[in-house]
Amino acid sequence: MALADIADKYSQGEIRLTVEQNVIFPNVNNTKVSELLQEPLFNIGHYFIPKTDKDFPLSRGLVSCTGSQFCGVALIETKNRAIELSKRLEEELKVVVEVSSSNSVQ
Repeated sequence: MALADIADKYSQGEIRLTVEQNVIFPNVNNTKVSELLQEPLFNIGHYFIPKTDKDFPLSRGLVSCTGSQFCGVALIETKNRAIELSKRLEEELKVVVEVSSSNSVQ
């Protein structure tokens, strides 16, 4: 199932993309949130979806540029490194980690 199919099923066909590289499905009925999070697309190992901000405070606020996988000016792969870093720090700290691989960070 693709993102568009999930949007059709849960958010009246609407998808929003953020500058932080997140996908938002607006207007999901509260009774359908658990079902949405169980969709196979979100549970095949390519995406890490924190279940609660208490259990995963860093990962819920994690921001990373696309890194060398999708950016011509990137020097390193950033997304997997950012996820791994946040998982390692998760139990001790309550901060937001932002990772960028280019020298154009403002």
